[in-house]
Amino acid sequence: RHYWYTQAQETLQKRLQYAPDKKPVAKNVILVVGDGMSLTTATAARILRGQRRGQSGEDTDLVWDTFPAVSLAKARYETLGLDAGGRFNNCATTINSKVTSLVDWAHDADPEHPNREGRRLDGRNLAEDWAREKKRRRLRAQYIHTKEQLAKLDPRSVDYLL
Repeated sequence: RHYWYTQAQETLQKRLQYAPDKKPVAKNVILVVGDGMSLTTATAARILRGQRRGQSGEDTDLVWDTFPAVSLAKARYETLGLDAGGRFNNCATTINSKVTSLVDWAHDADPEHPNREGRRLDGRNLAEDWAREKKRRRLRAQYIHTKEQLAKLDPRSVDYLL
C-alpha cells in the first residue's frame, strides 16, 4: 500500500508543476489517435512492456503515462463526431448532436495571428526533415500519408513511422 501512495504523491507533484495557473492555455496540440486502446488493452500493454524488461509489469508506464500534460477521450462505439445525445441507429438524434473537432479547429485562424493560415513561412517541410534526419542516422524510417501506404507497410521493415 505504501508503494502506491508514494507513486500517487510523486505523480501528483509532477502534474502540479503544470497546473493551469502556470500554463493557462494550450498553444500546440499533438493529436494521437489510438484505435483499440481500451482500458484492458492498455493494461495488457503495460504488463507486457514491464515483463519484457524483466519486471512484473503491472506498475510499468507507457509513454503517454509520463507526458507532463495529457487529455484523453474515449470514443463511443458506433458513433463519430457526436456528443452524448447522438445515438447509434437513430439518425434523428444526430441533427443536434454534432460537435466540432480538432480538424475543424486546425482550419480556424489563430487568435494571436488571425491573418496567418497555418502555413510555414520558411518553406520547410517538417515531415521531409524528419525522414531526412532518420536516413542520415541510418535508421529504418518511413513517412506515409495514405491508407493504401499504411495497408502495404511491412511493420518488420521500419522502426520509425510517421
